[in-house]
Amino acid sequence: FLDINKQLVYNCAVTKVIGPLRKLAASQYGYFTLSDAKALGATNQAINSLKKFGTIQRISSTVYRITDYPESVLG
Repeated sequence: FLDINKQLVYNCAVTKVIGPLRKLAASQYGYFTLSDAKALGATNQAINSLKKFGTIQRISSTVYRITDYPESVLG
């Protein structure tokens, strides 16, 4: 039961941040920084989940890309 509650809280955290993160990334050719994500309320756990499910791709230590956007010369 405890694991289910943790999973629900975790899913809510990811759901809460992905919309604003996509909107920000759209204005930056699909890219965002870790600082950008943190400013929008993303936790390390949420970032790791988004990476795990292929929603985002780590480009460098602090730069990520929303995988829905095509790769550019920046990445």
